[in-house]
Amino acid sequence: MFTKIPLLYLYPLHVIFMSFWIAGLFFIGRLFVYHKEAESEKEIIKTAFQEKYSNAIQKTLKIITWPSLVLTYFFGLCLTYQLLAFKQSWFHSKMLFVLLLTAYTFFCQFYVKKIRKNHIFNAKVLRMINELPGLILILIVFTVYVKSVKTALIFLGIFTLLLGFTFSMISKFKKKKV
Repeated sequence: MFTKIPLLYLYPLHVIFMSFWIAGLFFIGRLFVYHKEAESEKEIIKTAFQEKYSNAIQKTLKIITWPSLVLTYFFGLCLTYQLLAFKQSWFHSKMLFVLLLTAYTFFCQFYVKKIRKNHIFNAKVLRMINELPGLILILIVFTVYVKSVKTALIFLGIFTLLLGFTFSMISKFKKKKV
C-alpha cells in the first residue's frame, strides 16, 4: 500500500495536510484566548461567547485538526517507507518534534474538557501556549530541509528571541498609550 502512491503526489499531500493540521492548532489556540477573554463581559454576553467559542473549538478539532493529523501521518509514513527515511538520523529528530506536535494536539483536546469545568489558564499563558505549534513547526521544517537538528535549534533560538523582543516592544507600546 505504501509503495503504490507516487512520490510526486505524496510530498504535496503530506505538506497540505500538515498545513491544515497546523492551521487548526493555531485557530484553536486563538479560540482558547477568546474564550478566556469573554469572562470580562457581562454574564449573558459571556455565556453566549464562551458557548460559541467552545463549539468552534470542538468543530475545529473534529473536522479539521484530527483528520489532518491522521492524513499527515499516513502520507508521512508512505514517504518514510518509500524514501527509507527511518535510516537517516535527521528523521528521528523530526519524528520527535512531530510527536511533540501530536502531544500538543492531545493537550488541546484535553483542555476543552478543562474549559467546561472552568479550570483554565489566564489569557497571557494561553497566548504563550498558542506559540508552541509555530515553534515546533520551525524545528520540523529546518530539520527536514537542512537535515540538521543543530541548525534547527539555532533558528528556533533566534526566532524565540525575536518573538520575545517583539512581545516586549508591544507591551511597552501599550503601556505608553495608556
